Amino acid sequence: MKFEKLDNCRWVLPKSGDMRVPGLVYATEEMLSQLERDKVAAQVLNVACLPGITGYSFAMPDAHWGYGFPIGGVAAMFQYYAGTLPGIVQWLAKFIVKGDAKKGIEDLKLVKEHGRINATIAELLLIEIYTQTGSKYANPALAVEWSGQLKKQYPAHPMMQFVYIVSLYEDKQWDKVIGETNDYIKRINEKAPYYLEEYRGRALVAQASAYFAQKKWSEALRLFTEAAATMNGSKEPKRWAVWALVRLGQIYDLQGHRDMALGEYKKALKYDDLWGFKKDIKAYLSKPYALKEFPGQLPPP
Repeated sequence: MKFEKLDNCRWVLPKSGDMRVPGLVYATEEMLSQLERDKVAAQVLNVACLPGITGYSFAMPDAHWGYGFPIGGVAAMFQYYAGTLPGIVQWLAKFIVKGDAKKGIEDLKLVKEHGRINATIAELLLIEIYTQTGSKYANPALAVEWSGQLKKQYPAHPMMQFVYIVSLYEDKQWDKVIGETNDYIKRINEKAPYYLEEYRGRALVAQASAYFAQKKWSEALRLFTEAAATMNGSKEPKRWAVWALVRLGQIYDLQGHRDMALGEYKKALKYDDLWGFKKDIKAYLSKPYALKEFPGQLPPP
């Protein structure tokens, strides 16, 4: 296990073996050595192997050995998820904490208000909770407010801008979603720092979803098709590109073109199911996507 230096305070653990994403540790060289001695680095690797993880497996400067995860805001998330997830996941999570979702949210609020290094992380986790479509804990208006503040605080950070885009979508501010995604794509085209080409798919899906939500089918079809094309013939599945295929199928179902919808769903099924899409796709293969599910959440499930 060897970290590669990104800059003076960031270290990347490249993907290897069963890792689904790279690891990213925020630390000085001296702190990194301590994290490695404390086996935190090994847990960063373990978390990077989890199904559904995207982006990076992160560790903050104050991370330390935990029960499977490096400690740092994780207990609050287990508290929340143990109170909201169904079945065996909830049952297992309750072995770690009692599973009181409200308590988990209150704990995160405390970290947001009084934390130092983990305050921003807690805020991002709360925004994630507040933008869950259909959740009784959803609060998209507050998510827009907080994510807008983070975007101002980190004006050149693609993740913060995309969090803002997701929040706008959940708050049904379609025109602002389109405006923000245009700016996001412009930054990619101009090769702005940190705005990587691999982020194009998510921006296109976000913009297409805003048109989709307004039933502007031609614009949505064009943009979802463009997002699916970001696969560029790769056999390695890209989360947003595969989801774009599913969205294309949903549009065709809503338009009554069942054969075309089935074609898109089957294309999506050909890729390895790294994110748990298969269950949703198989449901659409057996029963057409319907308006009662419309428009759905922006990020893929």
